[in-house]
Amino acid sequence: MPTHLKEIIIVDDDEEFLTIIADALSIYKNYFNIHTAVNGKEALNILHTLRVFNLVVTDLNMPLMDGFELLAYMKRNCPQIPVVLITASGTPKIEKIVKDIGVFRYMEKPIDHPLTRLLKERCYSPMLTNVFINELALHIFKGLGINPKKTDFTQVNLEISSDQIIRGRKMAPVSNITFYRFKKSAVKGNADAQFQIGVEYFAGKVIKKNDSEAMKWFKTAAEQGHAEAKLYLGHMYLRGDGVKKDVREGVKWIKRAAEQGNKDAQFYLGHMYLSADGVDKDESEAVKWFKKAAEQGHTGSQEIIKNLQ
Repeated sequence: MPTHLKEIIIVDDDEEFLTIIADALSIYKNYFNIHTAVNGKEALNILHTLRVFNLVVTDLNMPLMDGFELLAYMKRNCPQIPVVLITASGTPKIEKIVKDIGVFRYMEKPIDHPLTRLLKERCYSPMLTNVFINELALHIFKGLGINPKKTDFTQVNLEISSDQIIRGRKMAPVSNITFYRFKKSAVKGNADAQFQIGVEYFAGKVIKKNDSEAMKWFKTAAEQGHAEAKLYLGHMYLRGDGVKKDVREGVKWIKRAAEQGNKDAQFYLGHMYLSADGVDKDESEAVKWFKKAAEQGHTGSQEIIKNLQ
């Protein structure tokens, strides 16, 4: 283990993605310090402040100063510093450009951006969350010239797998006391509380995971018109979690949530049409729903639309 910590900077304008990446990599705090920036301009301010830095991880599409401009600056002023590029806009043309610039490593973001997955073993291309994080960590360590302990990677896998994430929405932590307050309100008929109780049974962090209980509360809230509960209810029917698998019923509830204006459901539905997941593949229909979500500020949808057009 090095006596002096290395300094790395992670740059991405999607703050949720940035937070998840930084949190996941924080397990390696004995090896390097993590600094984050939401665009190339902010990254340069950090670089100038640090003066001594060892590696940069950056996205491409960002406001004010994008990844291409940052890479060009790095090539001109500090070509010896390795850069790991992660982007959702991977194309052969971009691969050639970044190769010509001299990027140390090139990685594609998981398609369910940002770093999203659906419960254990139900994951989407190109890679699982823990595989993505471990691969990124390996590139960082190689760039820094450090050999980490194998046990550190095991710990990362445990921390990632303990979270339940549904396309683009990470579960917020809830205390045991808060859970029972929610449950009391849920029993009285509060739809928001019913949804939150469903989330807790779905995630299994405060209370023991119970998909059947989660299903019950999501359905109760959904029948009261709770849009996000409709999304989760549809997801569970689609996957057969806590209920007999019923793709038609799953699609029905997810569509209802999307039509109600829930941006996460619109994003989810867009992916369904893009990957023929429960519906026939229809790129124009996928774009329609991604655009609806993007208009509400859904950053993952905005990124995908750039890639599709």
